[in-house]
Amino acid sequence: MKKITKILFFVGMLITVILMVLILQKHWLLEKDVLDLKQVQAQIPIETVELINNQTKILQKYENLYNENNDLIGWIKIDGTNINYPVMYTPSNKNFYLHKNWEKQESKIGLPYLDERCNIENSDNLIIYAHNVKGDKMFGGLKKYKNEEHYKNHKLIKFDTLYEEQQYEIISVFITKVFYNNENADEDFLYYNYLNFENIETYNDFIENIKQKSFYNTEVLSNYGDKFITLSTCDYTYENARLVVVAVKLNNNE
Repeated sequence: MKKITKILFFVGMLITVILMVLILQKHWLLEKDVLDLKQVQAQIPIETVELINNQTKILQKYENLYNENNDLIGWIKIDGTNINYPVMYTPSNKNFYLHKNWEKQESKIGLPYLDERCNIENSDNLIIYAHNVKGDKMFGGLKKYKNEEHYKNHKLIKFDTLYEEQQYEIISVFITKVFYNNENADEDFLYYNYLNFENIETYNDFIENIKQKSFYNTEVLSNYGDKFITLSTCDYTYENARLVVVAVKLNNNE
């Protein structure tokens, strides 16, 4: 009996050690991804650079990064959060950066990326996805916008393309559900399919839904023809829930 007890004790200890190693390994890999990303962030100079003669030219602050990885399509930054990341784009490889880092290696946290169906220059609504990671990493910081007070103090999203510095004002924050294989898709608002507003009816449907679903009334107005950005991340309120933040592009003189 004592022999069996000793065996069970050592087996239990072995299992505990293995679990601890796996947990530490997962934590180490996540922290490594974060440190690697900080090295990428450090390459962005603080000062801005004007385009010469308004020519289409990559902004100087992104040139080196683009030469390192030409999947780079822009950069997103939101004050009051840790969101300060490159945005990637692989139109022929759906969700590639969901689990890939800057070096295109396997990653627990991935990188923010633009929906492969979007066109950075022409789409009416640019949809960007990223993981909801503990510690407000990646798009984990978006959950702060469930609180209206946080929104009131941090209404703007800075999203640069490679060629232009841009700002967007948040117009709606809501939780909704994604559907796979179109199952029961008619039951909800499929925000991720609103990439272009072919007519004013489509635009009005989009605005009506995001306003109706929003946690609070931002009182931000928009017009048909405006450009939008939509940030999407996982939420754990219910199965397949997504936290969505929608913002409208500001003109340079606003």
